[in-house]
Amino acid sequence: MTVTERLSALMMSSSDEGRRVVAESLATFANRLDGSTEVDWSTGEVRYDEAVIRSAAEDLQRSTAYAIGADFPQSLTENLRSGFVVLHGNGRELIPWNSLRDPLVAQRISAAQLEALGVSAAEPETIRKEMEVRFLAVPGIIDAQVIKGLSNSLLDKRIVTASRSADARLGALMRARFEGSPTPIMMREKPDGGDGSHDTAGGGGVGKIVEDIVKLVPNFVTGCLPKIEPHWATLSTGVGIELDRSCALELVKILRGGGAPALAAAGAAAIGSVGAGISAALAAAVAAAGGWVTLIVAVCLLVFSGWLEAVISDAGAVIHFPWWAGFGPIPYGR
Repeated sequence: MTVTERLSALMMSSSDEGRRVVAESLATFANRLDGSTEVDWSTGEVRYDEAVIRSAAEDLQRSTAYAIGADFPQSLTENLRSGFVVLHGNGRELIPWNSLRDPLVAQRISAAQLEALGVSAAEPETIRKEMEVRFLAVPGIIDAQVIKGLSNSLLDKRIVTASRSADARLGALMRARFEGSPTPIMMREKPDGGDGSHDTAGGGGVGKIVEDIVKLVPNFVTGCLPKIEPHWATLSTGVGIELDRSCALELVKILRGGGAPALAAAGAAAIGSVGAGISAALAAAVAAAGGWVTLIVAVCLLVFSGWLEAVISDAGAVIHFPWWAGFGPIPYGR
């Protein structure tokens, strides 16, 4: 499980006061992390006070009843020690080299980020050479096995994209990804029969929920999505998006009502449309978070654990995707 998944499970079993305490602890941790680290944006090297970092991580462990994992202080310092990939040279998209060894992180980061890193469908040694051209110091921990995992992750993402758009390259992508693999590709039917509908108990209440979603999703896409601000903050927070209070609450209502598929599809279409009023900065932030569909799926964790609602202030909420949480979402009040 990722850090975010473990924290979401904790939030689900916590009282409102317990959620508030954890949210405050996360904000305190972020401030301490920012105050004791300094990044060289040209090389990705980090200066940091290890004693302060470990103390902050241990305090967060205790305040979350160790939900973030027993090895969190160690993994945090290892990530800092390895330095960062600074993508696009903008000082905003940072990925610890060490974190790329984690298959969950490899799956979480977007295809665009993998491509910017120099990952392709080529052989690992070719990809490694490309990385060394793009970045000043590629550590030895990025070995052939790690690079193969990154390449497989990129191919997985391309396969999904090609299958959605009936791309003619799908067959070639499938062969490139799975040729020589001992693991068969399992094609599973959807439990709902494949038509997207679900036989859900609840009588007339279901119809009302569907009716609400039909209205809420387009309202959110046209009324809230253009207002969402990207939030490029600090080393600790990573990329984020800001919502005002009404839009944050509307997002909670849509996702809790089962509107994630509709919102994912409608939002992705709007972000890809020239006339939808979506700023280039927001589109870049969404891409850095893995894309709109990935973002919506991830935010469902926050909604169903009650985490997002617990932090919404009068000004709204910010949802960040920090590297130290495996790029999973962490919400804060604005």
